[in-house]
Amino acid sequence: GDPARSLVALIDAFVTRSFANPELARLYYTERHNLPDTDAVLLYNIQRSTVESWAGLAVAARPGLTLGRARYAVHAAFALAVDIRQLGLPG
Repeated sequence: GDPARSLVALIDAFVTRSFANPELARLYYTERHNLPDTDAVLLYNIQRSTVESWAGLAVAARPGLTLGRARYAVHAAFALAVDIRQLGLPG
């Protein structure tokens, strides 16, 4: 019901999973370009759908935010979660 609460819960779950299984994100970012074309397209579409869902929720939580900026923020947040984990910083 509340987009802001839903977004916070989603972020918490993502960060928890990212820190529990850091190899998944690392594998995604390093090996996605080595997939066969059919798998690469499938993975791209899943990622795009995920970003679009998160961005839509962010816009619902913060109506002044444009969808384009929300997409950018989602991509940045995903990368940041990976980078922080790789630096060994506590989550």
